[in-house]
Amino acid sequence: MNFEVSIIILTISIPTFFILHWVLKKFIKDKKKRNWSSIIGTILLAPILYNILIIAFFSYLFYEPQHNFKKEKWFANENTRFQMHDDLVNSKILEGKTKNEIINLIGKSGSEDSTKIWVYNLGMSGAGLGWQFNSLQLTFENGKENAIKIIKEIDPDIVLMAETYRSGKLIAESLGYNFHLIAKEGTALDNKKVNLSIFSKYPFGERIDTKYPFYLGGREVTIHNQKIRFFSNWFHYTPWSDLPETMGKSAK
Repeated sequence: MNFEVSIIILTISIPTFFILHWVLKKFIKDKKKRNWSSIIGTILLAPILYNILIIAFFSYLFYEPQHNFKKEKWFANENTRFQMHDDLVNSKILEGKTKNEIINLIGKSGSEDSTKIWVYNLGMSGAGLGWQFNSLQLTFENGKENAIKIIKEIDPDIVLMAETYRSGKLIAESLGYNFHLIAKEGTALDNKKVNLSIFSKYPFGERIDTKYPFYLGGREVTIHNQKIRFFSNWFHYTPWSDLPETMGKSAK
């Protein structure tokens, strides 16, 4: 036990002794016995009280308030996102989500170009006598391998794929499918920013391009001498910020 700890325990012992002496006065009438009981009680209690105070002090020092995840609060202030970290992890709200669903829920990561690991800055918080930089790391495991396995098991003639992101060509080639990337003609087939694609066991016909290839596009496929048009699409499951009317569309 070092000198500083001894001084602190001694300081705690003084009020502890007088409090015990006052309490025991009601139960022990003999003054000598009461004094010895107070001394022994103080010797036993003072180190315990010291440890309780130390634990309480560091618990307060390292305490960081935690709140339930709220999308609007998440986007409102990047520097307080760490307060929602525990709820994001414990609720498992991000598990099983696609990359586009995660972007819609918590935005783009600063390391989004990485296909397997995304890291989000959660702001800086007080930690002990200094500061702590908080972050959230998401890991996407074996996306292409799992897609290949699932398609091989189902063995479909046509696959309409969303969230291709440069993996579609590799998946199609490994399974022996014809591959069409829904993007502007001439776009590299392994372009990491392209969302939609089509796989086909049958030969392709004419392209079906749209003004918004990230959301919608298609390709003609010839099946037993019959031309059939297939479309792949991706839409937000939340209301659009750019209403369909601005795209020249309507519900009619």
